[in-house]
Formats: sequence, C-alpha cells, structure tokens
Amino acid sequence: MLEMGVSHMKVIFLDVDGVLNCQNSKTDCNGIMGVDDEKVDNLKMLVDSTKAKIVLTSSWRTGWYKDFKELQGYLADHLDRKLEKAGLFISDKTDDAYVMRGEAITKWLSDKAVENYIILDDEIKDYKRWGLIDRLIKTEFYDDEGGLNKKKAIEAIWKLQNGSLEKELIVDVKKTEMLKTRMQRSFLYNSNIGNSKKEG
Repeated sequence: MLEMGVSHMKVIFLDVDGVLNCQNSKTDCNGIMGVDDEKVDNLKMLVDSTKAKIVLTSSWRTGWYKDFKELQGYLADHLDRKLEKAGLFISDKTDDAYVMRGEAITKWLSDKAVENYIILDDEIKDYKRWGLIDRLIKTEFYDDEGGLNKKKAIEAIWKLQNGSLEKELIVDVKKTEMLKTRMQRSFLYNSNIGNSKKEG
C-alpha cells in the first residue's frame, strides 16, 4: 500500500512498452507483446536499491485497479503476475482522466509528500512542458538492448539516491556561493594589483 502521508518517499513513474519490453522481447500476452522478465529483474534491482514505490503511468493503467482486481483486464493481470514473480507490486497509478502523462504525473504529485522521483519512459511526451524532463530516464523500444537495461537501471538508481530534488537545490546554492567567492577574490586581486601600480 502507498503511504500517502509519509515524507522521504521515492517514486518510480512506470511506463510499460519500451521500458519493460523492447523490439526483440519474446513474451506474448494474447497476441500483444508482454513484459520481459529481464527488464523486470532490472526494475527489481532499482526498487531494492532505492526502496521506491511504483506508480503506473502507462496506457496499461486504464485496465489496472488497486482494489478491484476482479475487474482488471488481461494486460493488467499479466503485468501484476510478472511483477509479483519478482516480489514487486504497483502501489498506485496516475488518473485515467489525464491523457498526457506529464500533466497526470504533476497532478498526482500535487498532494503527495515525495522526496524524489524518476520517470521511466521511452518517449518524451509532454514532460518538458510540465518541467519534468530532468526526472526522465529515457529508454528505447527500437533497440535490441532497449527497455530498462542494467545501464538505465543504474542511472535511475543514481538519480533517485544522489540526484534528489533537495540535493540539487543545495548544489545550486553552493554553486552560487562559490561563484560569489571567486568574483570577490578576483575583485580583491585586481584591486591589489591596481594599488601596487599606483604606488610604483
């Protein structure tokens, strides 16, 4: 269950096609490309390393239900089974009413206490428009090594663990302070040189 009031919560906004599969994935779900176990293993590594919650943003979410599992579509059942096999589960999903994913994610975040989050998607969508592009770990569908491979999983772990929103803000402040210090030193140095020339 997703603990909505908990601070320091990390979140993975999860797309499916192009993330949990790619062009050479062999898993079939009623004639539709399903979820690749290898990609799920990489997601497992990501979740275990960060303790992040999974929130579904994929178009697969329209048939996925948190509570009424008997109403789920076969794709959602397939996704749940694949994740459960690896000891994973989906905590929540973005609102079905929002077509654009960036907008849906922004709405979901608006009333949650989230420390940090990433977006796993093979498309840029409207993320730039909603100021989310720096949170995107972009995967590729049309690549034999595509989807959530180990390299992308490690990148996601780093962003969730070390590239937190709070730390990014601290870094920006530190950079500003360092720039001020350098400018001040440069000014004093130039002033000293000028005074020395006058005295000479």
